[in-house]
Amino acid sequence: MKIKIVGICYNEERMIPLWHDWYKDRFSDIEFTIYDNFSTDKSVSIAKDLSIEIIQFDTNNKFDDRKHREIRNTNFNCGFVIVGDLDEHLNLCEHDIEQEVGNVIRTRAYDMFDSCEGVRNMHMDKSICFDSSVITMNYDYGGHNNLISSKTALKWSKKVYELHHQKYIFGEDYYVERCKMYADRFEEWNKSVGHGFIYFKE
Repeated sequence: MKIKIVGICYNEERMIPLWHDWYKDRFSDIEFTIYDNFSTDKSVSIAKDLSIEIIQFDTNNKFDDRKHREIRNTNFNCGFVIVGDLDEHLNLCEHDIEQEVGNVIRTRAYDMFDSCEGVRNMHMDKSICFDSSVITMNYDYGGHNNLISSKTALKWSKKVYELHHQKYIFGEDYYVERCKMYADRFEEWNKSVGHGFIYFKE
């Protein structure tokens, strides 16, 4: 079966190969797309080397969650899709989807510290995988909440699948630098409505 996998990117040169290989190991027919916010590192060249489609979007060098929400809510209409950040790796495979009767995959999130050790983080649970031919997610800002609409009956997956958040996978220094980067790029509107407080707290 074919699946479309969509990621949102800014300066993710280290994460792109992990994200790509994670899903290549689990699906035989994948269409990868990265929405790139004009990265200044090697993200675009690395993605192109991996034959990933690149769609660039401009937010005047600011992190603007309104644009991220717009991207997540694209009407893909192409069967099952996975839509998320590049550090979100959903632990399911082609066989799992083929065996499922649901059109939205339930997840249980973990903050991962290496390839096999993680800590449960219920605040990071997300519905990032769904059948876009019948489901419209209507994500809220951040992608954690949504107002699902469906052309047919909404059916949650029988199983709950682990969603691995890999933001700690490269160590503390990497994580701290990423938080500083997001804090520096945060658009004033995001701050005014209280989005992204974690980047300023940590």
